[in-house]
Amino acid sequence: MRGVDLPLPFGLGVSYTYINQNTEVYDLRVEGHPLDVNILDSKTSSHTLTFRADVWLLPVLNVYGMLGYTNGQTEPRLILGNGTKVGRTVSYERALVGGGATLAAGYKAFFLTLDGNYTTGAVKTDDGQIGNDDIYSITFTPRAGAIFSSGARGEGNVWIGGMYMDFAQEVRDSLSGRNRDVDFSVRIKAKDPWNLLLGGNWQLNKRWSIVAEVGGVLDRFQATGGAMFRF
Repeated sequence: MRGVDLPLPFGLGVSYTYINQNTEVYDLRVEGHPLDVNILDSKTSSHTLTFRADVWLLPVLNVYGMLGYTNGQTEPRLILGNGTKVGRTVSYERALVGGGATLAAGYKAFFLTLDGNYTTGAVKTDDGQIGNDDIYSITFTPRAGAIFSSGARGEGNVWIGGMYMDFAQEVRDSLSGRNRDVDFSVRIKAKDPWNLLLGGNWQLNKRWSIVAEVGGVLDRFQATGGAMFRF
């Protein structure tokens, strides 16, 4: 495209994301049987390391694949009929694989992007028990921003946007009873699927760039940092 400085076609990147959010807990089952109790919102935190490979198929279309690892904690709690609160902290980990695509458009120093991706992977707790094998997460992220240059020091951009996150997750564990352990399972999902994003990217040269992004709403905070190499 004449007059347009296109990025190099291929990229390899690594990123780290921290998320702390309230999640809705539902479908509590004990020994496989549903239990009709009042379940409180659960505080959930996670740390995710992701490796990404991407390619620009068109000047307006980038596609990518991802491999990653997540670990975190969730705190399912419930209220019994007598008002007693019962719960515990459950640690979990997840290896994930997925992919996505980004559409991009720009005018002069301004740009718009729309990113969507899908990941899947099984969850395990500290004692080796496995959650639902069909755990998934889907995100859609629109962003709008502006590009600026600092001459020989590189080129950067800043943006504002939003993220929609939809995930379904089952956590399985056990509580110690009088004579034996009692197995239970719960499902969790994000309390607020949307959150605001503020971010920026600094391109040191045509090959190397770094990115940082923060976001949140009342029930979620997230922060991401990463680096990308293009060739």
